[in-house]
Amino acid sequence: MKFTKHILTAVLLTVLAAGVLSARAGDKHQHADMKAGAKPYPSSKCLISGEALGSMGKPLILVAEGQEVKFCCKNCLKDYEKDKVGYLKKLAEAEAKAKPYPLKTCLVTGEGFDHGKPYVFAYEDQQIQLCCKDCLKDFTKDPAMQIKKLSNKAPTTK
Repeated sequence: MKFTKHILTAVLLTVLAAGVLSARAGDKHQHADMKAGAKPYPSSKCLISGEALGSMGKPLILVAEGQEVKFCCKNCLKDYEKDKVGYLKKLAEAEAKAKPYPLKTCLVTGEGFDHGKPYVFAYEDQQIQLCCKDCLKDFTKDPAMQIKKLSNKAPTTK
């Protein structure tokens, strides 16, 4: 009888642990999918505290209304949860203050914007323009390389 109770307890604990782990794995996958098509975060600073992202470890990232939002720590994420609408408005204001895009071509492909309106967003305080939203995937693979291309291509003032 005791042996049966031990086996039953072991089976229940295994099922419980498997359920928790699969739920967490599914949650991570969902967030990764959401980030793939999200508009990149426009600043190099935390939305709440203004601290440099990465100054307190790896930034926390979530997606709200199709926009990536980054925080320097869990406390800032908690503050964001208290006033999401106000902070999303602050995020839009930060995007509007980004440095203007200096080129007349897509940053990723180098093509002009002849075939339609460019896909515009800000990244680390710099406005970015792409020929289409599909180029966003290429931009987000290596944003630092793309930004470097921008500084290399920017027109010089005389």
